[in-house]
Amino acid sequence: MNVPMNPPLASEGGASSMTEGAGFTESLVERAPVVFYRRGADLDLVAYVSANSARVLGYGPAEIVGRPGAWDERIHDEDRRWYRRSLESLAQSGQTEAEYRWLRPDGTPIWLHCIEYPDRDDKGGLVGTLGYATDVTERMTVLAVLRGAHAEMQTLNEDLAQARDAAETANRAKSEFLSGMSHEIRTPLNAILGFAQLLGMARLGRDEQEGVDEILKGGQHLLSLVDEVLDIARIEAGNLSLSIEPVLLDEVCQECIALVQPLASTNDVILDDPVFDEGHFVRADRQRVKQVLLNLLSNAIKYNRPRGSVTLRIQAKGEQVAVSVRDTGMGIPRNKMEALFKPFDRLGAEQTLIEGTGLGLALSRRLVEAMDGRITVSSKPGEGSVFSVHLAVAEVPEPVAAPREAEGGGEIEFERLPERTIIYVEDNLSNLKLVEHILERRPRVKLHAALQGRMGLDLIRQHHPELVLLDLNLADIDGADVLKSLMEDPHTAGIPVVVISADATERRVQELIEAGARDYLTKPLDVGRFLSVLDSLLWPEVSTKTTRRSG
Repeated sequence: MNVPMNPPLASEGGASSMTEGAGFTESLVERAPVVFYRRGADLDLVAYVSANSARVLGYGPAEIVGRPGAWDERIHDEDRRWYRRSLESLAQSGQTEAEYRWLRPDGTPIWLHCIEYPDRDDKGGLVGTLGYATDVTERMTVLAVLRGAHAEMQTLNEDLAQARDAAETANRAKSEFLSGMSHEIRTPLNAILGFAQLLGMARLGRDEQEGVDEILKGGQHLLSLVDEVLDIARIEAGNLSLSIEPVLLDEVCQECIALVQPLASTNDVILDDPVFDEGHFVRADRQRVKQVLLNLLSNAIKYNRPRGSVTLRIQAKGEQVAVSVRDTGMGIPRNKMEALFKPFDRLGAEQTLIEGTGLGLALSRRLVEAMDGRITVSSKPGEGSVFSVHLAVAEVPEPVAAPREAEGGGEIEFERLPERTIIYVEDNLSNLKLVEHILERRPRVKLHAALQGRMGLDLIRQHHPELVLLDLNLADIDGADVLKSLMEDPHTAGIPVVVISADATERRVQELIEAGARDYLTKPLDVGRFLSVLDSLLWPEVSTKTTRRSG
């Protein structure tokens, strides 16, 4: 039990006067969030309660001691019956331990964790109980938040599963439908993942931290599924934007291997040293090539056997370069090869504990084909599989001078920075509350909120803030119209605007950036990325220093 203490009790003269006997004990009890008490033979009567009961429970000793039922009657009605039952079995059980709600004088409930032991005479007869009650309201509140988030996460997963089942038998309208749904999924995910990130930054117990980790894991899994569905929808609609350029394949492969190393360690799989000569450039979109290779490497690890291995090899073949990922897993039967790149078909893996969406390979093939490449696969059941990505060779680009690192360094002391004002135009209270909590890590920021677009325009013109955060899906006018009004007004055109939206489509992002937005952040928010963008816009003169992005 961690008992918060005031500063050291000793005086400057040496030994404290409170370290002697009862004085020290009384001082310790007074500072602790723990109330000690004793019942008499009549368990309905409290014979003693420590003096700090007024602070912890809201009732002083005079209001509890010697008053029949004074303790039990203040236990919440829903908790009292089973608490009395556990107390009555005390003589047989040796002790009783319970958590229940205690009502303070104003009716506010607090959670108590109570342990009571039987107090016996020399003959073993029960003469009362000895117990102590600890205020655990904060812990129970965190648990309630976690349970609520888990419940909402389950609902979201069920909704998404239903949408996925319908999508398997739909045509191209399926993709458009799911693309429209993404906004509705990302909005609650913003609150779930955002607050989970903030909880993860707090000092939690092991159980609470495990709960937060599960929320983040489940939320990221759901988010990746939404992103993969949207990518397929863009490809099928012909709206995928690619940046084709010479890409150094060796460098991308090294980055991917580093990223999947923790997954390999967790699954007890050996990542062999990659096999390739240096200097292989291909014509591709760097980010998309990395996405494809990460998917192939992750699959090779997840579907491998314990102590199996994964090998990555690069080979130049005429006008193309092939990147192959070889694993030593169970292999793929010939009769299942046709379904390998079919969306949502996991070849029976959905019946196992291996996590996945059934979209990775389908998306990878479409991405590679969009870059004028192809994916091939060969497999031997019982021996393993080889997936290869074939891309066109690119000419070696002219070397570019590396940018110089900014001088300075060290950690920014945010308390000493100049004060800044932000106006957040957002009509969703959960999203607004999340940003308020995040900005507690920037004490020099004043945040004003506007729940409507027109109200936001009035506030911005009145306060002329250093930064505007702007949602797009507002109740009265579109966020894009708010941005347009700001850019057309000479008095507000210079104020940087950061869009925060659940619309993650590349078309929408490009449209708002071209309209004047300084940056575009998609929901759910990455807390570290959000703070990094704010720091660079609010304090550009110091934001190049090394900062602790979590706050």
